[in-house]
Amino acid sequence: MAAVPNYYRELPREIVTRLHDQFSREDWGCTYVVTLNYDGVVLPTPVMYEVDEAAVLQHNRTMLILIGCVLPDKLHLLLRAGSLTPGRFKRFEEALRDLKDATSASTVRLLKRPGHLYADRNFIRPVESEEEMYQFALQIYKSPLADDLCTNPMRYPHLLLP
Repeated sequence: MAAVPNYYRELPREIVTRLHDQFSREDWGCTYVVTLNYDGVVLPTPVMYEVDEAAVLQHNRTMLILIGCVLPDKLHLLLRAGSLTPGRFKRFEEALRDLKDATSASTVRLLKRPGHLYADRNFIRPVESEEEMYQFALQIYKSPLADDLCTNPMRYPHLLLP
């Protein structure tokens, strides 16, 4: 494994190893960092579990989730568009639409709220390098700490490491 700069040492070793292994795979598409903001709603904990489960179901179907975190007001993901068959990639926009559909259908039903779950303005950006990937992964990993939701991110129940 390539040497990881000192400021990435805050990530647990198993996450660093997984990120490195997945980033170097050629059978998946480009890596993206995504923040999907919820549209005027703060999710209660039981509904956050629904988002967790739906996102994990999409993992390896249409996308590869490297790391993710479901927060009460947004969903952070570091992901790659999926491979339907070897050498044939699903477009990122299609994979993201599939994820939004999967995570919002049951969530909207549980909230007994008409409409959609996600706001129109979201942050979506391709990751340019492996180093940048580690920076985004660290931000996602530490996001429950920043929101005062836990004291140890590895114990946060909505940290996605499929």
